[in-house]
Amino acid sequence: MELKINGEVKVFIFGIKFVRELDKKFFIENNGMKFGTGLSTKLIEIHSGSIVALADVLHCATSTEAKRPALEDIESYLESCDKIEKVFEETLAEIESNNAGKLIARDTKKAMKTK
Repeated sequence: MELKINGEVKVFIFGIKFVRELDKKFFIENNGMKFGTGLSTKLIEIHSGSIVALADVLHCATSTEAKRPALEDIESYLESCDKIEKVFEETLAEIESNNAGKLIARDTKKAMKTK
């Protein structure tokens, strides 16, 4: 996925490194052990329309970029985006189509439907 942020095309990759970045930032701790919950947590928030969660996810998806945009730049882009729904849809589609997130996305969707 690509977005033009501050006049530069940025590539967003939703692979294993992306999931690892999310898990480093968003986790639960139990008995001194950390368990990454980043992707499953952020998927629920994105499905709920959280632009903050979308910004976090997109920032983690730039972890492979040599010149990574700042979180604030992504937030500014999202605040001024004319087609924000499309960004939400494309982000979810990218996660759901990539092996790194496919199973978590499927299970999260299933869990959300049962509640």
